[in-house]
Amino acid sequence: MKRLAFKILLYPFSLLYAGVMSLRNWMFDREILRATAFPVPVISVGNITVGGTGKTPFVITLTQLLMQNGHRVGVLSRGYGRKSKTQEIVAPTERSSMNPDFSGDEPLLIARKCPGAVVIVDADRVKAAETAVRRFSCSVLVADDAFQHRFLRRNLDIVLWDGFDAPQHSAVIPAGRLREKMSGIRRASMLVLTKNNDVPESSRKFFRKIAPNVPQFVAPLTIRKVYRFDNQAEIDQLNLKDKTVLAFCGIGNPERFFQTIDSFHPRATIRRSFGDHFRYQSVTVAALLEQFEREQCDYLITTEKDAVNLAAVSPKIPNLLILEIGLDIKDAAPEILSRIPTPKIV
Repeated sequence: MKRLAFKILLYPFSLLYAGVMSLRNWMFDREILRATAFPVPVISVGNITVGGTGKTPFVITLTQLLMQNGHRVGVLSRGYGRKSKTQEIVAPTERSSMNPDFSGDEPLLIARKCPGAVVIVDADRVKAAETAVRRFSCSVLVADDAFQHRFLRRNLDIVLWDGFDAPQHSAVIPAGRLREKMSGIRRASMLVLTKNNDVPESSRKFFRKIAPNVPQFVAPLTIRKVYRFDNQAEIDQLNLKDKTVLAFCGIGNPERFFQTIDSFHPRATIRRSFGDHFRYQSVTVAALLEQFEREQCDYLITTEKDAVNLAAVSPKIPNLLILEIGLDIKDAAPEILSRIPTPKIV
């Protein structure tokens, strides 16, 4: 009841925010605000909600797919949460490879999972695109979290939606998690329903009504492996059965992570969640280890994004496991590749 009352209280601010975003989109649609085009295909991967859709795993899998098809891929990101303000080349130079404060955690993870890709962070995606094309000769650009960043013209606009979330009662921030009105999905080239292999028909029907011309695809969650933080050795997921685990994370949708851990059937799961892109400090790690001992846990376990933020503080943590997840994009892959020309062999 309190949550509903709070949502009602915030609703006028949501109307104001939605109005500002609608005006901005109207100005782009009529080219009062103009987008910059590039001579190579640009793919935007974005959300209409604030976080939690599996965007980073999607970008990683998409980048790997494009590289397998002969592309030199440039991934463009603003590097959310970084302390540096200048443009950073995360890969291939990897000057900031040991410190997410310079690059942001997600770009650093993308660079590590996609060797050979160019990864650039810059609040100005247009400037990042210029560097990727002119300096690194990229044949395709993937603009991370760029659905609302319309100054960069794109050839393919992919919007992700968490397939477990019901869209029917969504609200614009601050009353809800929408970055703009749901009708904004009509700008998308395709809508990908992530994580859930069995998306309710009610959700599909809702999106068909909102955006009838936008094709829908699914990208279910896949568990790729569980490995040790200290030496990267893979362990059998069955090792977690009947164990007590301390699961912690700083991501957009922690509940999905905890549900995945529960699927391993541990004896008990102790849950700790921090804010998205949480930067771990020595005192936080010490508190987690103290709780690990106090609760007589067998393992700690976290996400790959959290591991990036942990490595700069504590490169060796005994009994810490990393969960590597991915998204299966084979449903959407043919549509994506059909829209992106195969690079010419020179």
